[in-house]
Amino acid sequence: MKTCMMILAGTLVFSNVFAQVVDLTTIRIINEPVNNYEDASFTGSPVYLADDISGVDIQGYTGFGFLQDVSIRGGIFEDARVRLNGIPLDNPQTGHYNLSLPVVSTDIHAIDADLSRQMLGFNLKFPTRETSFVRMTGGNRGFAESIVSTTRKINGTFHRFSIEGMRTDGLRDETDGYRTAASYMLSRKGVEDDFFLYAAVAEKKFGVSGAYAAPWYMREEEQIKQEFVTGAWTLHRKFDISIRPYFHRTQDRFLLDRDNPSFYRNDHTTFVTGNILELYDPETGGYGLFEFQRDDIRSTNLGIHQRFSYAVETGVKTRHLGRWRYEAGVKAKYFDQYPLELMPHFGVGYQLTNFWQATLKGNRMYRQPSFTELYYHSPSNIANPDLELQRSDNIEIGVAYQTGELSFKTDVFYRHQKNTIDWVRNIGDTVFRAVNAGEVNVRGFDVGIGAPVDFLIFNSVDLTYTRLDVNKEKIYDVSKYVFDYLRDRAVLRFSGLQGKWSYSLRSVFEYHIDLGERIIFSVDGDYQLGNDARVFASVENLFNTHYEEFRYLQGEPLFIKAGLELRF
Repeated sequence: MKTCMMILAGTLVFSNVFAQVVDLTTIRIINEPVNNYEDASFTGSPVYLADDISGVDIQGYTGFGFLQDVSIRGGIFEDARVRLNGIPLDNPQTGHYNLSLPVVSTDIHAIDADLSRQMLGFNLKFPTRETSFVRMTGGNRGFAESIVSTTRKINGTFHRFSIEGMRTDGLRDETDGYRTAASYMLSRKGVEDDFFLYAAVAEKKFGVSGAYAAPWYMREEEQIKQEFVTGAWTLHRKFDISIRPYFHRTQDRFLLDRDNPSFYRNDHTTFVTGNILELYDPETGGYGLFEFQRDDIRSTNLGIHQRFSYAVETGVKTRHLGRWRYEAGVKAKYFDQYPLELMPHFGVGYQLTNFWQATLKGNRMYRQPSFTELYYHSPSNIANPDLELQRSDNIEIGVAYQTGELSFKTDVFYRHQKNTIDWVRNIGDTVFRAVNAGEVNVRGFDVGIGAPVDFLIFNSVDLTYTRLDVNKEKIYDVSKYVFDYLRDRAVLRFSGLQGKWSYSLRSVFEYHIDLGERIIFSVDGDYQLGNDARVFASVENLFNTHYEEFRYLQGEPLFIKAGLELRF
């Protein structure tokens, strides 16, 4: 099945690519894939923007953006670094919440990814004109969502207010839930300075059917409340001086049995406070950065803890010198109770011809253990307060080809990871323990193609494919997370634009070591009724009636939704 899928995809792409007459233009290469959410013909979590990047694997315990884990190039969910306009969203309690974005969905404009650093960057949409809109969506399994947003300009300053409400009866038994969110953005751009403020509150309650303790407990429930505030003030002088403070509070309540809340319950509250000060010289590309962050937790299970981290970074942002393009930097970071560590990074590109470019990237990263890995205790899990920092060294080499319409990119990558943090046990043990489980080596390659086509009703095609091989130093018999990884992933999308219609057909093939193969087909489209109205619809998972998203957990079945958007 896997081989047939790839042969079919390759045949469709190449048979149509080379049937076109392509106008050649100077090559333009972006660092990593960028996906746009602004005109998406769907509602729900903007997290799924990352799903078109083949090196990113998002597994959902429940649907509609309630709870997802993300794996980037074979790493576990704790390794992923999630940012919102450069502000870290990684939850110090557990990586399970890293993708719980404290935003109204339509506040997100786009996502970019730096796979070498295992980073997903979500970018806020800044207002550029006065506008208001209402978006309403409904679907099967009780799905309903509404978003209202209005933007006004007062004395040169934009103010945007947005609210969102969503509920569903669930894709699987006991995965029903709701989500509400509200946000405010203030944005002002000037000659001498820029300023913005973003504040949001979000709350969701949902069934987590076996998410943490399958198959023994299949009626779990989660409640998450978040408050998030960030902003930036940038002075334009000889140097650009930017100050970016942030505050993020997350309250989490977990029930092992939703029908008997007193049976087993955990309550956790985390506070993340930080500030980033950056100086940047536009003429030379040189920059200097100081970053401070404080994490606090108050928990019925993990206890009361706090920790600090400080970082100083200097380097040069992307510069061009003839055919060369380069960037480099080094960060010195102090993690509370750990030694000072150096984290260098670099990127070099060389223009081989007008259309071909070669690139080389490398970096070193450290990950601090989460509070769960340090302090969590249950009948089946024992944490370890003596865990060391996890270190990874990454290297990537690639080539790219791009004209005005046709693009091709491929790379090979390698990650050497030491002091890997994992939950493990040996045969006969009854509990998992958090340990530094030795070394992990990840090897793989990516291939991406985008081109115009003349295929049925479609006029463009995009194909990305990632192959992974994870080799772990085997010290323990059973690894809870490291070996449950993606091996192959291909994303094929045909898109069309005909008059007022826009639509796409999408196919995703995945092969997981523990979960086997799966292929998911989806279609979506929208019709522009006029300048201020459009209707849209999508159908997800057309044919796959049964697959496991996680072991013992049914994947999302056929899901249909449609909606209307009005602007005024």
